[in-house]
Formats: sequence, C-alpha cells, structure tokens
Amino acid sequence: ADALYPARDQTKKGRDLGRLAYRNRLWAYVEENLSGQAELVIAQLQDVGKRIDSLGQLANKGVHARVSKSEIRRLIAALLILSYDLLMMTEPPLVRPMEPLAEDIVDFAKKVVRKEPIE
Repeated sequence: ADALYPARDQTKKGRDLGRLAYRNRLWAYVEENLSGQAELVIAQLQDVGKRIDSLGQLANKGVHARVSKSEIRRLIAALLILSYDLLMMTEPPLVRPMEPLAEDIVDFAKKVVRKEPIE
C-alpha cells in the first residue's frame, strides 16, 4: 500500500488514508486506477476491494488463532494474484519508495525460501 498509494492526511469517501489505513489506501488506489465501462469498473472495484478485505482478515487470523497450512498456502496464492492485479493497473513507478527497506525485504524472502524462523 505504501508504494502504490502513500499515506495522506485526508479521507476519501469517508475512508481514512493515514499510515495505518493500508486497506483504505488500496481501495483508493483501485478506485483511481480502474478504467472502462461504469458497470464493469464498479464490479471490478467491488471484487478487488473484497479480496483486499478478505486477505487482511485471513492474515490477521493467525495473530489470534492457529492457521492451517492449506489456509496459509491459499493466502499466499491469493496475495500473489491480488498483487499482480494491483500492479497491472498502472505503469511501474519511476521512484522506488521501498528503497530504504530493500535489504530487509531481500533478507525476509531468503529466510522464507530457506524455511528459517522469521523474527
């Protein structure tokens, strides 16, 4: 969400767009970047928005309850598909806003691949 739609001190359609409101910012990003016939755009927006909300809820489930391996696999697959859909809505950014975190992201990915414990 930070890379696609950075936090702002404002609201859009009653949704907070602050730093912690990543789901709202993803919704706003989708709303601004969908194009086409009105009915199709609304259907796409609702589909992507529901996936954003559902994935957030499933990801947070692991904080409060045990999550099965099959749920984790479905979550990862759904996150990959959603990420692809979001990234294909616009041209790639010219600025790399995640640059300060790049080393940590690479380290995290390596640990996942090597099946090491994540701190």
